Amino acid sequence: IANVPVGDTFQTLVVALSEYETTFAAAKFILMDSSGNTVYDSPWQRGATSSDVLLAPWVLVQNRTPERRMADIDRIRVWQRRA
Repeated sequence: IANVPVGDTFQTLVVALSEYETTFAAAKFILMDSSGNTVYDSPWQRGATSSDVLLAPWVLVQNRTPERRMADIDRIRVWQRRA
């Protein structure tokens, strides 16, 4: 990914799951800049999870160096379509 996070800059990160078959889901990742423009849109990854796995959203911030790490998360949205 050519665009990396920059301090004091808003970004939108999306993880999308889509039913691929009746038992498997495909997943993709989308990165948007502060203007809402898509910077990166991965291809769908088949078999990312299965229908019998319970999923829960979580957020992790990790540095590659021992410096301080902090994330200011303004909003987390999670939704699903009803069957």
